[in-house]
Amino acid sequence: PVAAKDSRYHPKEVVLGVEAEGTQRAYLGSILTAAGGRIVDDFRGRKVRIAYDGESGTFAWEAPDDLRVTDTYWFAWKAFHPETEIWRSEVHKEDEPQAG
Repeated sequence: PVAAKDSRYHPKEVVLGVEAEGTQRAYLGSILTAAGGRIVDDFRGRKVRIAYDGESGTFAWEAPDDLRVTDTYWFAWKAFHPETEIWRSEVHKEDEPQAG
């Protein structure tokens, strides 16, 4: 059992989680796919490049060494990081599920 559940996404949705200075952000495979599979994001003033291959379910990334990057499932990331931000592309924000 996991205490911090979030039903917006399937528990085994793949996530690339990034942490710095007490803040976390989750990059979900399905959202990255909808955004074209490749992004460049600014996380706490640091450039993060992420590519997601939906066929193999794998991430490739480039991030500064002071960021902690974790490739995991949604249920595990949310359990350890209940206050995580979720990256959303500006184009697809209105399509994202709401909490609840």
